[in-house]
Amino acid sequence: MATELEATDLQGRIQRMEDWVKTLRWMLAGAGVFLALQIWFSIHPTLFQANTIRARNVTIVDEKGNRVALLGSENGVSFLSFYDADHKSKAQIAVSDAQGPKIILFDRDEHQRALLEVTETPQLVLHSPDHQVRVLLTADDETAVFWLKDKEGFTTILGNAVEETRRITQSGQPVVTDGVRKTPGASIQLRDPGNSTLWKAP
Repeated sequence: MATELEATDLQGRIQRMEDWVKTLRWMLAGAGVFLALQIWFSIHPTLFQANTIRARNVTIVDEKGNRVALLGSENGVSFLSFYDADHKSKAQIAVSDAQGPKIILFDRDEHQRALLEVTETPQLVLHSPDHQVRVLLTADDETAVFWLKDKEGFTTILGNAVEETRRITQSGQPVVTDGVRKTPGASIQLRDPGNSTLWKAP
């Protein structure tokens, strides 16, 4: 009987010893991971800072995992882009030293329909789906221009405009930048599709 009790007691001690060894093993593993992280962040302190995330690009997804926004930087341009459920561009905010800040709005077919930017002067431009200018409003310290154009090409200009200018930048989506050359004095002008003056005052 004593032999059976001694055997049972020995098995219990062995089981407790094995449990203690397992616990010690997990504790050592946890301590090792913690120590490794401490060493890693001491070598690379900028990889993790309180209230700070450092990354080249950040993608925001919805509950289905679809991309709805992208924050990133490329070729000297920092941007925040928004997308619809069909993964098409809907809006973009971009900032660069070369071109200045701009906000671009797209229609359902990803055609640029509105552009607000500050280059040499601030300007707001509204486009038709085929990238034709419909409305342009721009101003600087001395002059201002309000420019309207219908589908047929007839134009009304209020301000200092002479003629429109255009620049197309190919960076992902084509960005159309429109402007006007200006005269010193303000006027009201009506022009035909061939850009000939129909009426002007003064």
